[in-house]
Amino acid sequence: MLIDEKKHGKDPHYKKILKIEAINNRLEDLWVDFCPFADSNFKQDFPENLISRFWEMYLGSMFIQEGKKLQKVSNGGPDICIVEPAGNILWVEAIASTPGVGPDKVPNLRKIDWIKKEKVILRIRSAIEAKYIKYLSYLEKGYILDSDPYVIAINSFKIEHAQSDVYPSFIIQSISPIGPETICINPETGEKTREGYKHRTEIIKINRAPVKTDIIMQDKYRVISAFIYSEVSPYEIPSKLGSKIRIVHNPKAINRIIDGWLPIGIEYKFDENNITRINWNRKTTESG
Repeated sequence: MLIDEKKHGKDPHYKKILKIEAINNRLEDLWVDFCPFADSNFKQDFPENLISRFWEMYLGSMFIQEGKKLQKVSNGGPDICIVEPAGNILWVEAIASTPGVGPDKVPNLRKIDWIKKEKVILRIRSAIEAKYIKYLSYLEKGYILDSDPYVIAINSFKIEHAQSDVYPSFIIQSISPIGPETICINPETGEKTREGYKHRTEIIKINRAPVKTDIIMQDKYRVISAFIYSEVSPYEIPSKLGSKIRIVHNPKAINRIIDGWLPIGIEYKFDENNITRINWNRKTTESG
């Protein structure tokens, strides 16, 4: 059993779910699948860091659902180990973004404007940077090889405003030079003359420090094979695991994963100046 009423962790979300039987049952179902592959500290840490640990378990169960072969991980390495059909190893490192602290913190306000959207992007970008640094550490310590694909999976449930995604997706705006949608209006007729997206390579923090948002164009991040993004939470687990995820391929990745590697949710592929969006839930493809 994963949920223990006698355990009282510090995480407020754990205290909430203890009282909701339907959520407990769903989490236990995921745990049955993921338990053999979790690190030895998982169950003990679950009441203390519920969203982070839930995200790991959700991903693991999702991969199993999609026919991926998992291997048990050690306490010091990445969160999820996938053994590919050819025998090579693929690593997934999961992280649950937080609202942050200080002047760049995402505010808890109902209305979201472009400034707050940029703060959300900064938090996602911070999570990616943390896991990029983790990759370098794993490589140095020998947990992974430089030939292993490495996927960073970000969950944004904890961030206010990120739970309802924008267009282009927050993850797209966090890793590429594609900024917010723009519309040009003819001042004489009031008609739309052109629609597109702002070209943006960085966001400036309150302290004037620039944060790059075009990391898929930079060689140093070629070690990241792809990004997985979702705002899924234990309070609303879809019947089809993964239906609410977005997976974005890094076009410059050294160790690329094949198109359609994870045929669920929405998949994004970059090709020169074009981006292809495949909605596996609806089985549709768009380019733009």
